[in-house]
Amino acid sequence: MTTFIHAAALVLAGGAGVYLLYTLLTGPRPFKTACSSALLGVAALFVVLLAGQAAGETLHLNPYTLGTSALLGLPGVVAMLVIKILWQI
Repeated sequence: MTTFIHAAALVLAGGAGVYLLYTLLTGPRPFKTACSSALLGVAALFVVLLAGQAAGETLHLNPYTLGTSALLGLPGVVAMLVIKILWQI
């Protein structure tokens, strides 16, 4: 059963990434939207880092988490946090 939950989490994270890229590329101002999404993702990562220290569940700051949050934005940060909680990484 847990394998199904892990696979579902990965599929949802991938679907969120595909939807985000579709939205970024088909919008009226793709560059501005991409920059806004990247800034929002990095800001969300830092909020998770600060709030996670108090709650006990946080993400580590490294090039992979920073790149994921900048590329995928807020859905990427949420996906990383959900995967970390589900897999206890």
